[in-house]
Amino acid sequence: MEKLVCSLYSLKEIINSARISIKNRSLEEKEKADLLLRIDTYEDSVNKQLKLVGDLEESFLDGDMDKVSKIAKRINGFSAFITEDANAIMAKNKGEKFNTNKH
Repeated sequence: MEKLVCSLYSLKEIINSARISIKNRSLEEKEKADLLLRIDTYEDSVNKQLKLVGDLEESFLDGDMDKVSKIAKRINGFSAFITEDANAIMAKNKGEKFNTNKH
């Protein structure tokens, strides 16, 4: 659980860095606003994941493995959303992909 929480806080730092980078880039205001909205959505998703980690730990300690599995799938779903959308942004702007294996 600790490793998961640490990785989520690292992701929050990356998201904040991305927000700063987007604010400092010379983009059309509409595009910048769209990207910042997407970044806000990432941060909301990570906050939801952090809350779910507490639920995950509680369910694990209770021995409710069905609930553990469901919560883990939700956490992974949020991560997949962030990764897919970040890949779409990177592909549009630089032709690169966000590599989750670097973290």
